[in-house]
Amino acid sequence: MLEFNHFFAGSNTCRGFYGVFDSVFDLSRLNRLFILKGGPGVGKSSLMKRAAQYAEGLGLTVDRCHCSSDPESLDGIIIRSIGVALMDGTSPHSTDPVLPAAADEIINLGTGLDEEKLKVRRKALEALGFEIKKQFNASNLFSAAAESIRTAAGVNAEAHGSGEAENSFDAGEVFSLCSKKKNAPGNARHVFLSALTPEGIVSFLPDTGDAIPCGELKDTAFRAMSQGIDCVLCHDPINADRLEYVLLDGRIFLKAKDFDADARLCGIYGELIDISVSHLKNAKRLHSELEAPYIEAMDFSVCDAAFERIARFIEKQTALMPSL
Repeated sequence: MLEFNHFFAGSNTCRGFYGVFDSVFDLSRLNRLFILKGGPGVGKSSLMKRAAQYAEGLGLTVDRCHCSSDPESLDGIIIRSIGVALMDGTSPHSTDPVLPAAADEIINLGTGLDEEKLKVRRKALEALGFEIKKQFNASNLFSAAAESIRTAAGVNAEAHGSGEAENSFDAGEVFSLCSKKKNAPGNARHVFLSALTPEGIVSFLPDTGDAIPCGELKDTAFRAMSQGIDCVLCHDPINADRLEYVLLDGRIFLKAKDFDADARLCGIYGELIDISVSHLKNAKRLHSELEAPYIEAMDFSVCDAAFERIARFIEKQTALMPSL
């Protein structure tokens, strides 16, 4: 079975930030979801990295969900074998408990902030937040322009007979290799293997050899699920309505088939994406400035206490695992 150990739960798309956190951190698959709250710079990502390293030290496999605004940071981790996950529950993917204490809970790192140190800098912090929002909005506009060019390039290629080659993908043959539920549709999980980030389009593609090109990827996925086949739907980083990849039955990896686009349109598309990325870089730089006063005002012993609590829970769940 193929599992994605590095991925995104959202991307900066042509319609703004688009997330699939409810699917990635599906509570029905978890024994405990720790939802981290607090302002920028309070140590949410560092805490998750620390918890991941601790779990790996116990011999557990950890999935890392990267942040599309800074791929070096984490939006979450999942330890599937014991059903434990941590996630950043702040904007733009604010999350609150669904079953408080029974299945999920908030860990508020913001309790370590010195309010007096931050209150005197309120106007500067508000101004930075406003500028960051402007940069994201500009990035979204140029991503939308790029997506319109990609759509036009597809129409142009089809009109000139240079679009997708005839699809040789045999869905029936591929579906016959998959396990199927009886009298029930397959489950759908959503994820991004690629995201538009300040470093450009960053991808975490698994080492599976060549993925199978498929002309009607979205339609194929729905057909597979209607036949009882579980699917992982990997959304396109620019337009989340598109699919970039689909994983059937945890084993068969499909990718969207390319078309022969006009070189001029490809050049325009690339330039627009570059401009979009430049605004994301600006947003990241400004966010670092926003984090600085929070870091100065933070008592990181709160993070240490949270880590100890999470580590004990991981140990407890690990002890409950059946021995091999």
